[in-house]
Amino acid sequence: MKLSFPQQLIVTLGITILLAWYPLKVWTNERFITSAQIGSVIMTVNALFGYLAIEKSFHKSTNDFFKYVFGGMALRLLFLAIFLLIMIKVFHSDIVALLSTMFFYYLVFTILEIVYIQKKIASQK
Repeated sequence: MKLSFPQQLIVTLGITILLAWYPLKVWTNERFITSAQIGSVIMTVNALFGYLAIEKSFHKSTNDFFKYVFGGMALRLLFLAIFLLIMIKVFHSDIVALLSTMFFYYLVFTILEIVYIQKKIASQK
């Protein structure tokens, strides 16, 4: 069964939530769990914006493709930094939960994006 990129994100998110639910419930507090949930949601939205940039630019010239993907990546990182500051300074989120969740999902979703681009390029040949 071949899953689309958004479906892959949802499946990955679901599996990681199922794996993390019990340890988080037993060994952490509500503030930690809420911060982790917020981090996972924002990183999923971030990955979806990356997917949209790839889809919008895939059939354009190589130059335009790189502008969309790398320019979009820079804008997304700026957005994430601003979001992180707001969550910590204004909403007093748990820093460890928020940062570790965001970092984890950034790595996982970036790998999924790279694999998606590679498969998309291979299917065009």
